Amino acid sequence: MAVRTERPLASATARPGPAFLGLLAVLFVIFLGGMAAWGYQLSHGLIVTGMRDVQIWGLYITCFMLFVGLSAGGLIVASAGTMFGVRRLAPLAPLAIWTSLVTVAMAAFLILPDMGHPERLLNLVFDAHLTSPLVWDVAVIVLYGLLSLVYLWLHLRPTLAAQGNPLALTRGPLDATARRRNERIVQGLAFVALPVAIAVHSVTAWIFGLQPSHPYWSTAILAPLFITSALVSGLGLLLVVLLLARRAGFLDLAGDTVSWLAGLLGVFIAADLFMLFADYLTTMFPGNATDTQPLQLLLSGPYAWVLWGEIVLMVVAFALVFTRQMRERPLIVGTAGALTVLATFLYRLGMVLAGFRTPLLELAPGVATGQVTATTVSGIPTAAPFAMVSTYAPTWVEYAVIGGILALWLLLLLVGARWLPLRAYAAQVEDEEGA
Repeated sequence: MAVRTERPLASATARPGPAFLGLLAVLFVIFLGGMAAWGYQLSHGLIVTGMRDVQIWGLYITCFMLFVGLSAGGLIVASAGTMFGVRRLAPLAPLAIWTSLVTVAMAAFLILPDMGHPERLLNLVFDAHLTSPLVWDVAVIVLYGLLSLVYLWLHLRPTLAAQGNPLALTRGPLDATARRRNERIVQGLAFVALPVAIAVHSVTAWIFGLQPSHPYWSTAILAPLFITSALVSGLGLLLVVLLLARRAGFLDLAGDTVSWLAGLLGVFIAADLFMLFADYLTTMFPGNATDTQPLQLLLSGPYAWVLWGEIVLMVVAFALVFTRQMRERPLIVGTAGALTVLATFLYRLGMVLAGFRTPLLELAPGVATGQVTATTVSGIPTAAPFAMVSTYAPTWVEYAVIGGILALWLLLLLVGARWLPLRAYAAQVEDEEGA
């Protein structure tokens, strides 16, 4: 039984109220604060972060991986709906693609503060090494973003043309021939968008898996695991965005569509949990100390809260969407979606923390930490600035920069949900189906 669509609280065509504009203003101020923290980091160097030679990646790369995964949901739902003719997904395409576009843009943004010297990004253009997974990743992310932008424009072009919007790049509404041609291009791009979305998450996994001296990451299953976790978190985020957009009156969303997507989320969660189990079993069972030490940190060591927190959140999310009655409750479905996003963040965090915790060095003095912990009166170090283990903790600078980027992400999501012609597009899709 489908649940009735909730009554919109606001019309998407009405002038935005002071509460909405105030929220945008607050988010913009938070973004400016994050950019000020980044400016402080640029002037003082990466020493103001918690990263050192032992722990060369931290919260920035963790969130980069998270955002790359979150970007999967929208583009995969839109392209899969077109490829396989799932008509119930057609009205959701613009907001789904916009979510993917904004999220992958924030993922690319996160690379800059992690680099320390963002101007060195030009080296990827003028001195690129094509055997580097980092070059692959930047290239495929740029392609992913451009493809999402074009894909969104093609979906909205008939609606924009009907409204007389100059962004349609045509005069007046599209005639029948132009509409068919536009539809054929959309269908063709769907067959490109889905493989590109899979490639983005595979290449991101290979950045980790192809690095030497990090046995925790050296597993052939890492790319498939990144894809399943991206499907889980991406669809979870998309469900939250869709439900909030419906609640705000920006989009009409049938209850049976929510239930169907929630069921699909349950399938993705089950697949992801199986992949995790397979990875951990094949790592732990042979008993090789070098391979098992990082995972032991997650199973019973100082990072156990990360691994078990992820598993508990995934299991709870699966339980929330297990029955049809639960899947018909928007609040429960939205909660399940949010839990999958948080669980995926913990998985990405565990990869970074466990992967760097113990450098593969058997002899002292270890790896430079970048700071002297204690000195004599004359300045001679009394405690060597070296370490055999990582003790990473993010600083206020990292939290502020991440907070600013999150604020910009939310601001752009709200702007798209508010001003994209979502209702007009959905009505046009329904008219075409009726015809």
